[in-house]
Amino acid sequence: MAPKTSTFIGILVLAAWLSQLVYLLPLPSVAIDGFVQSQVRDFDGQSKTTPPTESREAYEARMREAASEEFWAPWILSLVTVALGLISGIALVRRWRGSAMLLMVSSLLYIVAWSMITGALSSDLTLPALFRDMWTFAAHTGTEAMYWHRNVLLLILFAVLTVVGGIATIAHIKRRASLDTQRPNI
Repeated sequence: MAPKTSTFIGILVLAAWLSQLVYLLPLPSVAIDGFVQSQVRDFDGQSKTTPPTESREAYEARMREAASEEFWAPWILSLVTVALGLISGIALVRRWRGSAMLLMVSSLLYIVAWSMITGALSSDLTLPALFRDMWTFAAHTGTEAMYWHRNVLLLILFAVLTVVGGIATIAHIKRRASLDTQRPNI
């Protein structure tokens, strides 16, 4: 990539990845506490009408364990993806060798992570139905801007950057190969 192009794309990539930091807060432990509290309230309400099959403490522990698996795995995946993305943006701005490959890998990782977190890979829903359900949820929870940012704008951007990084990587490999064939063997 040309130096000015690399710097411009690097700044664009850094801005895109920095915008993802808001999705890492609050920490999953805060969300888990809120989830468990609401589940325990429901449990307390149901135990007034029907006898519980387990103690309140056992139910709370079971909910906390289930929520921990559900909340921490996507958060860690997001953290790793954002960290790699920030490194790829810095690599582009500083023009490190292999920065185009890193751009392609980090952008592709975002798409894969998004697919895993949203359930696009494991869901029986078609992509239009998945987007419709996510939009319905966003409309009910007042998170429409987040929906457009994360599920449309960034998804398109990282798809394009995956292609750009792939093309730049292929061009770099071809350039290196042609230089290697021009060198005399001693």
